[in-house]
Amino acid sequence: MKKLLVLSALAAMLASGTALADTSGKKIAFSNNYAGNSWRQAMLDSYGIVTKKAVEDKVV
Repeated sequence: MKKLLVLSALAAMLASGTALADTSGKKIAFSNNYAGNSWRQAMLDSYGIVTKKAVEDKVV
């Protein structure tokens, strides 16, 4: 029984591995249609700062 449990756990780990692929041609989109509270405004300000740096560094 223990051997079956170990084999099952190993199979689950192998099946859930990360796929490696070339993502250089991919783009990330961000949709934001509501900014009605202060938390959301702060998030948008933070996102703007991080996004500007990422564009300057040619990450996106």
